[in-house]
Amino acid sequence: MPGSEDRSRSPSDKSEPNNVSPYGLKYKDLAVVLELSEHGVSLSEPHDVAYYLYAFSEQTAAAIAAETTKRKFRTEIHPSPDGTGQWSVVCHRRATLSKKYIMVVTNYFEQVAAEFDAEYDGWEVAV
Repeated sequence: MPGSEDRSRSPSDKSEPNNVSPYGLKYKDLAVVLELSEHGVSLSEPHDVAYYLYAFSEQTAAAIAAETTKRKFRTEIHPSPDGTGQWSVVCHRRATLSKKYIMVVTNYFEQVAAEFDAEYDGWEVAV
């Protein structure tokens, strides 16, 4: 029916964390930036950033770690403590969190997750 399209999931819908905000960052990344700002963290200074991926086997986790190490990330692999069989891959890098850097790295980890049939769960900075 004309005029009855579902607009509840528009590209600017904040409830969809992978949608791009008017600021150019995905809402999930913007949420982290806003939280850091609320805690007085300066984004113009370098920070130790952790990025989280989840793989469905140890072999896949090791392959992800090998790939991300090529890009100068320090990586750790851990079995899931809840017995689900998943493996976490935590990648670390010291970086200044510019808008461009956040966009590039988010896209990189999303591509890695897709390539290895894994899940990218986002990033954080200790405050």
